[in-house]
Amino acid sequence: MKVKKSFIYDDGGDWQVFNLQRDRCEGLTMVARSKFRSVRYGDEMHVHRRFVEMFLCMKGCVRYETEEGEVRLLPEQIFASRPDQPHRRISSPKGMCLYRAVFSIPQDGKNVLGLSAAESRFFVDAFSSFSRRVYDASPRVRPAFERLFAACETGKTRSVSRMLNVKAAALELLLSLVETMQCPRQARVALNSRVESVVRKIDGNPAADYSVPLLARESAMSSVALNRIFKRLTGLTPHAYVMDVRIRHARRDIESGLPISAVAAKYRFPSASHFSTVFRRIIGRSPRDCRGIS
Repeated sequence: MKVKKSFIYDDGGDWQVFNLQRDRCEGLTMVARSKFRSVRYGDEMHVHRRFVEMFLCMKGCVRYETEEGEVRLLPEQIFASRPDQPHRRISSPKGMCLYRAVFSIPQDGKNVLGLSAAESRFFVDAFSSFSRRVYDASPRVRPAFERLFAACETGKTRSVSRMLNVKAAALELLLSLVETMQCPRQARVALNSRVESVVRKIDGNPAADYSVPLLARESAMSSVALNRIFKRLTGLTPHAYVMDVRIRHARRDIESGLPISAVAAKYRFPSASHFSTVFRRIIGRSPRDCRGIS
């Protein structure tokens, strides 16, 4: 497992990164927004010493691997990782959009954003002790990210006016993140128990034959309603979700040594070539490249 002691700001061109150290924002090291133009395979399991990493999902359904297992991140949810918590993003699907913030625990007697010692301690304690990995973002988080991006993009570099605007926006973002992480867990709005049962059914038996009309009839709702509620619950349409679950199970079968053609047939793909195309789109590499990986 990797131990990342610092952050590389040139992140393969997939992120627009704002290095806040240039604006003397002690504590909030960087913010970034993704621009994934193609599928990217995930990172290795790693931890960030002294850094707390937080991702706000804006678009797509993103999966992370943690020491507790796999975590699914949906739009308007935040994935958070303390310095001692191993994690990795399993894959970065094309079109996915994430906002990212990295909080660094101040060293050498420095305080967060130049605040008082007590105010700085408030943030350090909050970001060192949150209890969960996924949170429903408060309404303040997205606008706070966007105000900070705007502040970083305007004004003369290192001018007093710019640094004050960036620090003010950074403080608002930190406060909104703390607010989110201190809220009790709440059920996501408008989740439908009938659709949740469909999700469990697909997860439990991905090789079965599924169609939207059939799933809609079983859920006693129209295909339009099923698609709408299903996407709100999972971030994907029913068809896309079935493909995603099948490919994830197929990958494990291939890594265990099963023939690619047999795996393609098992999960109802009409041909090995079609299976390989979908596999590469979701996983970011070909089935053959995954053979023998464990």
